Amino acid sequence: FLIAFALLSSTFVGTLTAGEYSDDEQTRSRTLRRRRQLLLTDPRSVDLREHHAAARSNVEYKGISNAQWCRKPETDEIPAPEIDFNSCPAENQILRLDVFGGMCAELNKVLKTALWAYTDGMCLYVDQVEGKRPFAKLGYRGDSSPFINNLLDRYFVHMGLSKAEYKHRMRNHESALVISPELSEINTHEFSQHGGYLSADHEMRYRPRSIESLGYNEVDSISLKKHFLRRLFRIKEKVMHESCARLSAHPGLESEYIALSVRRGDKEKEFKLIETAQPYIEKAEHAAATHFDGIVPAIFVATDDCNVMAELREARPMWHFVSECDNLSDEVNGFVFKDMKDWTEEQTDTHFHKFITELIALASAKYFIGVSTTNVTYWVYFMRHLEAYDDTFELVDRPSDFKPW
Repeated sequence: FLIAFALLSSTFVGTLTAGEYSDDEQTRSRTLRRRRQLLLTDPRSVDLREHHAAARSNVEYKGISNAQWCRKPETDEIPAPEIDFNSCPAENQILRLDVFGGMCAELNKVLKTALWAYTDGMCLYVDQVEGKRPFAKLGYRGDSSPFINNLLDRYFVHMGLSKAEYKHRMRNHESALVISPELSEINTHEFSQHGGYLSADHEMRYRPRSIESLGYNEVDSISLKKHFLRRLFRIKEKVMHESCARLSAHPGLESEYIALSVRRGDKEKEFKLIETAQPYIEKAEHAAATHFDGIVPAIFVATDDCNVMAELREARPMWHFVSECDNLSDEVNGFVFKDMKDWTEEQTDTHFHKFITELIALASAKYFIGVSTTNVTYWVYFMRHLEAYDDTFELVDRPSDFKPW
């Protein structure tokens, strides 16, 4: 059913003391303080939440098996009903997205393109078939092996118009226009002239946005993207249950925990990576001091390079680290996108089941520690609970005030 969101306003201001300003300024300051309050309304509850730089995360945790991403989105406190993409009016333009690159890079593009489509009254089509430049796509398996079409649909509920609906509209010339934007255009539309995936500009990050067709009216951008993602990105039940069962088997995740995301592999060709475990250790110690009463909890480690586990355990032998690496041995030297062409379907499924399990663990952690050089970080930020705020999200390679937006 439709969820109505109403934002009382849009700008954060710090604590103000009476007498410091004129009457007009005091009135304005009171208005500004109210603007950081987000009213989320559904037929069952009315809750007032504050969204500002000093907000402290407040997510009830009852074990990993009961975490948000181990349940159906409709059961959330603020339910997230599935989007009926095929009900998009036939006369609307279509934004068509080709699926190129790694999984999280593509999911981030799907999110931004879907936001663009529904904000501007267009339909969304995500093209997962071989098409142009197949060698750059997730489903490419070399020239001698069949292309794996609809790879996203193996693990997630279909996002966008169905292939049959898209072909029907093309055949009958019902849509006014099909637009296939490049990544630079997608990012420009989402981030405007400010650019970049990280920002310290709190006003820009929490600016109000609306998607009236989906029930969002003047909602701050962070909350809107989180809730929209929950409606867009739906892990298939079988995959979800398998991943959550795997996580439930890890000792320590029945209580609140810290999650580390360590990316190596082919990223070293693009960025200068964090090469030691020490920055993660320091951030984890800080997290324990500020959010776990000084006691280091269990730490879940998501990584494409399982050698990281030995480094962490050697650095802090008394800490309790858990990881999918303890159950798998294939990814010992880091994920390399170009190697995917040599994978069988079984290897493909093994990799992505591990990957989805890690995404759920990262998003469900009380405290996340990651790095800015991977798309996983940006995706997980918006997978996190509506009340998981910036105080529990840290990057080891950026100042603490730089966050995704």
